[in-house]
Amino acid sequence: MMCGRSLHKGKFFLPRSKTAIAFIILTILIFFLSFGIIYAQPQTVETTHTNWIFVIDLSKSMIGKGKGAGNIFEKVKVVLYQFIDECRLGDNVVIIGFGTDVNEGPTIPIHFEKDKELIKNEIAGLKADQDWTYTSDALEKTLFRLSDVEKKYPDYNECALILTDGYNDPPPYARNTAKSLNEVAKPYANKPWFVYQIALGSSMDTIFHGVLHTTFPNGGTLSSESAKRLSENLHEIKEKIIKATPTPHPPTPPSPTPEPTPVQTQPESKSHNWGWIILIMIFLMIVLVGIWFLKSRKCYVEGSLEYWLATQQNPTSQIKNLSELQKQNIVIGRESANDIVLADLDASVTGSIRIISKRIEGTCIPFLITENAVIDMNNTKLNEMQLYDRDKFQIGNYKFEYQNQILSRRPLNSI
Repeated sequence: MMCGRSLHKGKFFLPRSKTAIAFIILTILIFFLSFGIIYAQPQTVETTHTNWIFVIDLSKSMIGKGKGAGNIFEKVKVVLYQFIDECRLGDNVVIIGFGTDVNEGPTIPIHFEKDKELIKNEIAGLKADQDWTYTSDALEKTLFRLSDVEKKYPDYNECALILTDGYNDPPPYARNTAKSLNEVAKPYANKPWFVYQIALGSSMDTIFHGVLHTTFPNGGTLSSESAKRLSENLHEIKEKIIKATPTPHPPTPPSPTPEPTPVQTQPESKSHNWGWIILIMIFLMIVLVGIWFLKSRKCYVEGSLEYWLATQQNPTSQIKNLSELQKQNIVIGRESANDIVLADLDASVTGSIRIISKRIEGTCIPFLITENAVIDMNNTKLNEMQLYDRDKFQIGNYKFEYQNQILSRRPLNSI
């Protein structure tokens, strides 16, 4: 027997079809929002290639002889190897060694990954065995070389990095005729080249710094007192080159001798990593919304149940919070495995006693259902009934009161 239903106050749920539609709309909105976030990110993109010229001090101070930064030569090489590995396909690299004399290497274009090994071999072959630090001669030949590669590759950026631990110190035979650093740099004033002194160790040629800083808008000095700092400086300059390139100018490198397909041919966007991270976050958000949606579809029994022995003159009642159980089917009985254990329940009560929650027209309704047991409600014998707030009933030797303030009281004549 079932009493009449009323859809009163209680947990509100959208009908299944409407809830599904709402979830789909929410998912679509989150998906499109993710694209908006990605494309709103500042795009830091390498739009052109670079002509790199590394000018390396070969004086003996680089291996700890005389005044200098100590034995740093091999550490500098290792940092350069790592940086060369990060150069983009299409870049060009020149290695220049200087000390008493200046030794210029060829321009090596990076068409394929194996070309980077050629450049690293050039660096590996350098030896710090010279007595002097003829910086002004090295600068003159470097700037002339920059001017030459600029003509050959007009769409490229130009960058020259002079790595030294000393000061401009020409050999004795050249001191009367050697040009000053300012005389060497002046013909190239205001060129948009990136020309930096990388001061290795604690000392720095301040005159050299002043010349580079005043001659080139993108010039100056960076101090590198350790291999880690040197690596950071190289990447800092690389970032400056990227940021100073506002308009894409796709380069057309000279056609190399036919080789296997390059490993990489397209410029890389540094925002892509952020894009993937954001997409993963959006995906996780959708998963969490989905879990919440599935959980919200479950119709748990809410409220509390107070119960006491009807046979006692002054019974002590107990209260069970049904909401905490988070169940759709709550079992009451003598067995210890039950949700509510009534150890001294009348033995004449056989079968199960259950409170279940049914979804009816989008609302969760609690019902009391018994099997081979009788529910005594206002002297009416039932096996199933809908529960209302403050319902009192008896099963065997136990009396119960169901409490759920978000539900209404039982209507008159509902049984």
